Amino acid sequence: MPGIDALEAARTVVGELPDLPYLPELPGRGAGADLVGRTAALLVDLAVELVPSGYRVTARPGRDHRRAVDLLRGDLDALEEALDSAGARPTVIKVQAAGPWTLTSEIELRTGHKVLTDTGALREFAASLAEGLRVHAEEVSRRLDV
Repeated sequence: MPGIDALEAARTVVGELPDLPYLPELPGRGAGADLVGRTAALLVDLAVELVPSGYRVTARPGRDHRRAVDLLRGDLDALEEALDSAGARPTVIKVQAAGPWTLTSEIELRTGHKVLTDTGALREFAASLAEGLRVHAEEVSRRLDV
């Protein structure tokens, strides 16, 4: 969605799509709010940082990774508030993330090669993403009571 206000975006989504609201993405907020950064925030035991050429694997979560995680949590907070304000309790919430091929084609290893080019790294990212999506879905379900 355009814009940078998570609560306004969530209220718009809940108002326009009350039967199938979704967790809005606001890439206009910058690094970590785009599809790749947001999906990387879901990874378990893997972290990325932003370098001039894009996202790169790093040894531990730094400022860029924490920012992406914080933006995602803030977006979920905003959706929760918008649903509560509207008195809406949908049975389904749509969430989205990049798949393993898209994600790994956009993140570099420390060597500068894309994760997608390394079979072992690809497998590790796919497993991490699967676990992260499971945890994310559980949190969304718990917090939004769906």
